[in-house]
Amino acid sequence: MLNKNMRPIYRKLIIIAILSGCIYGFGYSDRTETVYAAPCIQECDSNYNACNDACGYSCSESSDQQACNSCLQVCTQTHFQCLSYAVSCSGLDTTPGHCSVEFALHCPIENGVANCGSPNAYNDYFMLCENPYGGGLCVACPGPNYYCVGQGSIGYCPYYW
Repeated sequence: MLNKNMRPIYRKLIIIAILSGCIYGFGYSDRTETVYAAPCIQECDSNYNACNDACGYSCSESSDQQACNSCLQVCTQTHFQCLSYAVSCSGLDTTPGHCSVEFALHCPIENGVANCGSPNAYNDYFMLCENPYGGGLCVACPGPNYYCVGQGSIGYCPYYW
């Protein structure tokens, strides 16, 4: 069967068949890499503004400071993660937010008056927002019976988030 003269030819044919199979397997396989486009910096900023706006309920008078800080922290971490691989895109604008994040002293309201000298006063975040009812500004200051220094005579934000 395997004649002495035919062995080298069969060996070469087997090697060619193996090499052809490898080329086909690696070159024509259906495995493809998925490539994602980098987000635009403007998109990251717009998403950050929208995320902060969505924290309004977590930072409302009926909420607590931990819920507010947690929500704002998630927004900030997501924003930084997005910016870590974002590129600037020409012709794309950032959608502004309706709320800005502020940092100030939170004073307990005792007998109807804010007492900023109280040992229960603390520095933390609150939100200054556009009032959806009647224009102007409103304050989302977490923690019932607290006053956020810097809000002046601006009232609390109505529940609309």
